[in-house]
Amino acid sequence: MWIFLRYISVGSLNTLIGLSIIFISMHYFGLSPFLSNFFGYLFGLIFSFFIHILFTFKSNINLSNFIIYLLIIFVSYLSNLFSLHLFINLIDFDKYVSQILSMSIYVLFSFILCKHFLRREIF
Repeated sequence: MWIFLRYISVGSLNTLIGLSIIFISMHYFGLSPFLSNFFGYLFGLIFSFFIHILFTFKSNINLSNFIIYLLIIFVSYLSNLFSLHLFINLIDFDKYVSQILSMSIYVLFSFILCKHFLRREIF
């Protein structure tokens, strides 16, 4: 349970930092919303990898784990898109409720995959 709370905490901090970078890039540096979004998400991806590896999963920082992390994020995003399509187009849920449900699936899916593939076994 504690590992999931650490995962959620890192994700929340990552979201705040990413949004801050996006807003600062737009407001103070005059970058477009799209370029600002790119920098915010790029920083967030790198930041969350390091913090999750060191704090959440207590594993090793290396290229192999980074590639695994990128694949996990990609697969989790695909699960998000699939579930969003399912909720909106097949079940006919409200689009806002569908976003929240799909985001929850993304978080759970990425957590389970990270826990399985990134966590160092401690005996």
